[in-house]
Amino acid sequence: MTPKGWKIVTLEKLAVVERGKFSARPRNDPQYYGGSIPFVQTGDVTRSGRKLLAYSQTLNERGLQVSKLFPSDTILITIAANIGDVAITTFNVACPDSLVAIQPFENTSTEWLLYHLQSRKRSLDALATQNAQKNINLEVLRPLPVLAPPFLEQKKIAEVLSCWDSAIETIEKLIDAKTRFKKGLMHRVLSDYYKIKQYPLSGQQLPDSSWQFFKLGDVG
Repeated sequence: MTPKGWKIVTLEKLAVVERGKFSARPRNDPQYYGGSIPFVQTGDVTRSGRKLLAYSQTLNERGLQVSKLFPSDTILITIAANIGDVAITTFNVACPDSLVAIQPFENTSTEWLLYHLQSRKRSLDALATQNAQKNINLEVLRPLPVLAPPFLEQKKIAEVLSCWDSAIETIEKLIDAKTRFKKGLMHRVLSDYYKIKQYPLSGQQLPDSSWQFFKLGDVG
């Protein structure tokens, strides 16, 4: 049963949906690169998480003439290779046609729409056509049906999900810190063992009278 006030609409009713552009050939011609304009690739989006904070290439003014600039707070979605990865831009970006830029209308929450598209990753991948590599296009994305709540509910949903994301990120950082601590501890302990192993050969004493040498087969 559809919640009160929720409606099924197409994605193009919620946002401007445009494909990225880079018409230069060959694509790797250096005359278009090396300026100050972020030129975002699919890998940048895949690695970014929810917010796009970094990029791997830049265009110069000549490169921008054969590309297209999208404003910050645009959702980028990958439509080739890793299909359905999304991120919100935090600065103006240009991008190739392996990405689609989604600019939500005023009555659509950007954060909510990002989470919604994240939840559709598997279904979008299933819609992909298989040529040299899997891909989808605007004919798939623009008419994509979306169950959309009213704007205020969109914002509340996004706030709740963002809180959970922050909690998960904190836990992941703690796990990573504990993992690194464990590796460091193992390195120290094993290094000390190999130093101790040399003591009988050098005539030095063990650090403590309670320390003893055993064969591995005698321990268990």
